[in-house]
Amino acid sequence: MYTQTRNKAAVDDFHTIVAGTAAYTDDDFTPDNSSLYWSDMGESLSTSSFEWRRAKDLFTDADNHLWGSNGVSPNDFKQGELGNCWFLAGASALAEHPGRIERMFLNEQSQLNAAGIYAVNLYALGVPHTIVVDDYLPTRYNSQTQEYSTIFNAVGRDGSLWSVIIEKAFAKYHGNYAHISGGNPLMSVQTMSGAPGEYLTHANLTVDGLWEKL
Repeated sequence: MYTQTRNKAAVDDFHTIVAGTAAYTDDDFTPDNSSLYWSDMGESLSTSSFEWRRAKDLFTDADNHLWGSNGVSPNDFKQGELGNCWFLAGASALAEHPGRIERMFLNEQSQLNAAGIYAVNLYALGVPHTIVVDDYLPTRYNSQTQEYSTIFNAVGRDGSLWSVIIEKAFAKYHGNYAHISGGNPLMSVQTMSGAPGEYLTHANLTVDGLWEKL
């Protein structure tokens, strides 16, 4: 019920905030354990020590953009300490087609936002809902490389951050990160695209028959 109430609430004034430079913090999905799991509901999530850090402060290389130096790609994923491969598979499938991922974002510029605010449209029953998040991400410091990395999905090899931002928006939409541990890729695609889906049984199909259905 809390997740439903959150998704029905008024969205922060994204267009005003994104045009400014004052750091935005999402008061409804705060950088603490409540965004990972709800302990009062008996939930937990196994992670070793980490800290919440802003993407705009950590990822400052020339290649670090929302879309990265090579643009959106199905290769912009590396699963971390969260069993959300079903979400990553769906997002990767959408990334095969130019423009589908970019259209999910209200952000119009590729450079990382100075205010640290991003907005993504996700769908419920085919109806779009705007999910606004800040750029706080759970990260860990590597003393050998002297670099921070995200503990869940990794920043793309070309410096892209769209996948970690969508992952956070997807977690907020479902309540917390723990809620997206385990699921079905079809639901992932439907949530991100609003498109209908279909299950195919292929146990009795030949390779050619399966290809024909696809």
